Amino acid sequence: MSSTARDRFAELIGCARAALWDVGTASGDADSGSVIRAVTAASRAAGFIEGVTMSDPFAARDMVAEFESLVLLAETPRAEVGLPEAERA
Repeated sequence: MSSTARDRFAELIGCARAALWDVGTASGDADSGSVIRAVTAASRAAGFIEGVTMSDPFAARDMVAEFESLVLLAETPRAEVGLPEAERA
């Protein structure tokens, strides 16, 4: 896989992680705008993986593993993600 593709995927997955972090750290219920940003960012990363899979299936395996880590981030309570005690709850 080219370094350009790796860089683009890193950018996409970083945006998805940041958006999920925003949803997870919102006080109270997450606002719909944060959720939409997270879903959109994750969808873009998934679409990129799909495109890479068509051209280089072996390279996509690493991307899929990293993408699956988003699920853990989305499902992990904030206290387990490493937020400082003052920001929990």
